[in-house]
Formats: sequence, structure tokens, C-alpha cells
Amino acid sequence: MNTSDHNQSSIPHLILPKDSSYNIMSPENVSPPPYNTRPPQVSFYTRPLTTTALEGDELDDSAISPLTLRINTSINILKNNNLICLSDSPANHATAIADAVTQAIQKHSSGNCGIPMIDGNGNPRPVRIEIDAGMVTDGVGNVVGSERIVQEVLRQRSEMKRQRESPTAPSLFVGESSKRRRSHS
Repeated sequence: MNTSDHNQSSIPHLILPKDSSYNIMSPENVSPPPYNTRPPQVSFYTRPLTTTALEGDELDDSAISPLTLRINTSINILKNNNLICLSDSPANHATAIADAVTQAIQKHSSGNCGIPMIDGNGNPRPVRIEIDAGMVTDGVGNVVGSERIVQEVLRQRSEMKRQRESPTAPSLFVGESSKRRRSHS
């Protein structure tokens, strides 16, 4: 075998069968589609500004990609004697967060070049907002409340501490001061 035969056999060749219906040189496979003088028709379809909530099996999340937001603002109070001042209840706090998120989604929707709120077929995209605004308290002497309540607790604790540390403070237990005197004499 000579070297020229060896070189020719190692070159890959594109082989199309003779009876193939695909003709690489046919005009439909080479030429671009003809120019259309008529512009494409665009239909303007408007939808009402209401949203229909589907129930049960009608809502198929696999067909429509939901926008899911999970926000965790929970408070975990551990140990003892913590004072936690809250400006509002956890339920009102969760409502305020949901309102803020809803306004942000509306402000940044696809109409404003933001988050697409419809799928490819024009169906509304479901939005799920999950907010954990719960509170867990684990300990003794913890106080959770408004600023007024926390200040009152601080005042009471300070007063009790002064009474315990004062040498002239009367004993909290009846008869304790007389027992001390007898044991020292």
C-alpha cells in the first residue's frame, strides 16, 4: 500500500445516498425565503384587570411557573430575663411586609420592564408570599411588649434591685432580721 492511498482513506467524506430526497444544491435549501410585502398581522388582545383564582386541581403549577417569596422575620428569644421591645404585633408586621412586597412586584412588573407576571400564553403568573413572623420564647423572666411596657418592667426591676442592695432596706421576709441578730449574738 502506498502512502497516497493511505492519506486518501483517512480523510472523512460526506456521503449522501443517491435516493436521498435532500438535495444540497436545490434552490429551496440554498435561497432565503421570498420577501413578503405585507407586514405580519398583530392582534391586540386586552384582558380585564382582574385575576381569577383557580381552585384545587385546576391550578397546575408545572404549567405556570409561580413566583414564590419566602421571608423569615421570626424572633427566637433564648435564655432568661430578656426584654424585647416591639413596635407592632407580629401579625401586623407580616401584613406590612406582604403589602410592601406586593407594591414592589407591581412597581417592577413586566409593564415596567421588570418581573414578567404572565406566562407565554398570557395567563397570569401565580405569586406566593410566605412570611414567617412568629415568635418563640424559651426561658424565664422574658418580657415582650411595647416600649411603655418594657420601660415599666425596667423601673420595677431597678427598684427591686435597690431594695435588695440597700443596707437599711427592710427585709422582704417577716422575722428574718430578728433571726440574723440572734445568730450573731
